[in-house]
Amino acid sequence: MTRQLALPLSPASPPAWGSFLADASNAEALGFLCQPDAWPNRRLALYGPAAIGKTHLLRATADARGWPVLLGPDLR
Repeated sequence: MTRQLALPLSPASPPAWGSFLADASNAEALGFLCQPDAWPNRRLALYGPAAIGKTHLLRATADARGWPVLLGPDLR
């Protein structure tokens, strides 16, 4: 019988600005998130390819500003 090894992995920490890597690829999104008064109708939608940090950035911003997070499937 094989024995499974227990790895000392910590649970993922919640998204936060300190764990987000600012880069040229997300500069436009960061610029918009930092200026909510400039959003059309005070709303902003982030979209783009999967697995590039949109949800992390959204949740980190919402947490820092005390905003609720509304995900697309919840809007139906």
